[in-house]
Amino acid sequence: MYNMKYLKPSDIEEIPVFNNWNDTKNIKLENGINFLKGNVEQLGCGDTSDFYKLPKIAKNEEIANILDLVKSTPFDEDPDSVDGMSTYEFYVDSPDIRNNKSNQNTMKLDSNNKYLKYRKKIRKKLIKIMDPIIKERINPFVRNLYSKDCKSERLCTPCYNFVRRYKEDERRTHPTHRDGHAFATVVISLSDFGEEYRGGIYVATAERYKYFIDLNRGDAIVHKHDLLHGVNVKNDGGERWSWILWYKDSTDCIDYSNEWYKDKAYQGIPVYQSLYATMVNSEEMIEWHIKAAENGFSNSMVKLARAYLKRLPSKLEFNPKEAERLYRLAVETTQDPHAQYGLAEMILFGLIKIETNSMLILLDKVIRLLEESAKGGNFFAMFNLGVAHLYGYTGKPDIKLANEWFEISGLPEAFMIISSHYVSINDKKTSEKYVNRAKRMGFGKKWRKVSRIRTGLGGASGVDINLPWPTMPNGNKPQKW
Repeated sequence: MYNMKYLKPSDIEEIPVFNNWNDTKNIKLENGINFLKGNVEQLGCGDTSDFYKLPKIAKNEEIANILDLVKSTPFDEDPDSVDGMSTYEFYVDSPDIRNNKSNQNTMKLDSNNKYLKYRKKIRKKLIKIMDPIIKERINPFVRNLYSKDCKSERLCTPCYNFVRRYKEDERRTHPTHRDGHAFATVVISLSDFGEEYRGGIYVATAERYKYFIDLNRGDAIVHKHDLLHGVNVKNDGGERWSWILWYKDSTDCIDYSNEWYKDKAYQGIPVYQSLYATMVNSEEMIEWHIKAAENGFSNSMVKLARAYLKRLPSKLEFNPKEAERLYRLAVETTQDPHAQYGLAEMILFGLIKIETNSMLILLDKVIRLLEESAKGGNFFAMFNLGVAHLYGYTGKPDIKLANEWFEISGLPEAFMIISSHYVSINDKKTSEKYVNRAKRMGFGKKWRKVSRIRTGLGGASGVDINLPWPTMPNGNKPQKW
């Protein structure tokens, strides 16, 4: 069995760059704003999500001044709501900051007098640069696009303003997700695509199918909460810095998300049925996910499967057969990598019966599912392929391939395992490098494990990094992280 060919990280196809833009258009505002419009299909559902590219919405000199300021201040490292790893964000403005409550939220450095005064000074300087760009260029575009017919108090307003960074040996990814809390999102690149960083922000038709957006310094992408997107920056020495605005459709930053979702959910739009499910009680949540799943939304199929496995809270009975059916339907609909990971997990738990007396044949089915899941970008699948090759669940250990999978997973737990390998070969310097990288991403912090379990992947819980691998004949078994 070991002679069989196994997937390597280098075998995974590169994410292509999106190039299906329409012709350049101009919104006839006071200053005139050029933009490109794109869209992606919500695979399985038949709907589409629009997004817009604003070339050079900020000038090179403005970008350079912003970078000089943000690179001089420490960034927050609290747990991210999408993947439970350190955020590496610096908030310039938010309702909490405006109300002098920043020390009560997750911006830990603002509660430390050592940093507070300096960060306030940096914010003041950044706002002086950013406000004219927002008020004179970005706000007019966003409001013309999304709220031109709204009442004055419901105009789109940038309620959250922050900078995020992706540096070598820190976080390099942001799993695929939707900005469900934001009416609209604007991301302005502070780095040049292909020169200062490779990869970057991507849009997706489904979890598996992605397209990079090539943003250079001063370019922006604008989208609403229905767009599936994420970030994957190659770990090749480049850095990506981005300035992000989250808009509410309220001048007072009131959250009307229930309203955004409800109307379109009742219109039968699957992505909104799934989003609306997050706003209601647990019983109604299941009903809305069922509707979304019946309308072809694979993400709801996966969540329902986890509910039937009692991995998510619900009144549904424990029903592995229905969970398997939903996972397989999600694979059939969009080749959903989370569903493939779920099927692999069910086989290892013995919840899917495989007609074989050979443990190696059973494990091979698990590994093939994990390989397909990894092709779709599932970091937990990549981590567990590392486990499979490290412990020899393929028939023979392959430490080199295991470390390649651990590396590409980008998970701090994976970096700790790699560090152990370098300890075993007396390479203390490289081992310390991986330990430090793991710590920079949250490993060892009190919140890491809890946050990882709560967020799962892309903010969708009910899934964990620890698969129930069997004990090997030599007594070895992977530790739980």
